[in-house]
Amino acid sequence: LPGGQTFDVDGRETLLEAGLRAGLSLAYGCSNGNCGDCRARLVEGEVVKVKPHDYMPTRQDKADNMVLTCAYSPVGDVTLEVGEPAEIPEQTLVARVRQVETLGPGRRALNLMTSRAERLRFRAGQRLTVAIGAVTRDIHVASCPCEERRIELHVTGDDEFADEVDQLVQLVGMDAD
Repeated sequence: LPGGQTFDVDGRETLLEAGLRAGLSLAYGCSNGNCGDCRARLVEGEVVKVKPHDYMPTRQDKADNMVLTCAYSPVGDVTLEVGEPAEIPEQTLVARVRQVETLGPGRRALNLMTSRAERLRFRAGQRLTVAIGAVTRDIHVASCPCEERRIELHVTGDDEFADEVDQLVQLVGMDAD
């Protein structure tokens, strides 16, 4: 609620992970149970804690039947009332290249990993400005938004940025081929 969207939760996946995977625009901050930004009101159904968290719910949270979507999974069907997500502030992240994989002619998957302290706050349709040396390109995020440290970008075309990605493959030998 209030939008009436539905989504499936797989296994012990959290409500937040499943909702983001389904492309919903949900409010969250740290996604690991510290900030409480992902709180939602449990209107109907039952949830179970599947991840530890340090957030201490207030008396009002308890009275309002609030749950942390980043730490709980549903037991059967549930109905949640979620707030509108705040705008995501501009972020600057440093990431290392984990792998470059050939997807087809002129198309590569650039797999990045941020540090444990840096996580990409994500919304569907989000674009990143990626810099390799002095060369930059805006690219849509291709990875699941529930994996904030692992970022997959699809690089296509024949330009200076694509050449830089190809040089990474040659220098480091990361191609999965």
